[in-house]
Amino acid sequence: MANETGLKELIQSLCPEAPSVIEGMVTNDSPLQITLVNDAKMILSKNSLVVPRHLTNYMVEVDIEKNKGVLDSVTKTGEGEHTHDGGSHGGHESGDGAHTHDGGKHLHSLDTFSLTTGLMTVHNALKKGDIVYLLQFNNGKKYYILDRKE
Repeated sequence: MANETGLKELIQSLCPEAPSVIEGMVTNDSPLQITLVNDAKMILSKNSLVVPRHLTNYMVEVDIEKNKGVLDSVTKTGEGEHTHDGGSHGGHESGDGAHTHDGGKHLHSLDTFSLTTGLMTVHNALKKGDIVYLLQFNNGKKYYILDRKE
């Protein structure tokens, strides 16, 4: 009598293997290559890797506003004299704050500061030597990089 396959076995045979999380090490950052920690012969190239945005260098639009703390700006005017009409900065205070510098580098403390719809670059790309967590899918043909190990 032939071995009959039960419904449970049939369904299990149709399901792909359960995804597994594995560790890899970035062995090259340009072009990206990752070697699996448990299999040094398995080197993954960018064609088999899915890299999420948070593990790349990317730009984001931001609004920045000074709330508390100190925001200083070092200025250098080069040669020549310049005048400040008010306020105190860099250790200078004179009456209403008006004074003159003979030039050169000095410090201005800013009481307020805001940047609206500015662009900020986040430098978070993977680098050689980073240890990463990978999620294997598509029968081992693709690997999604979950995050880097701290």
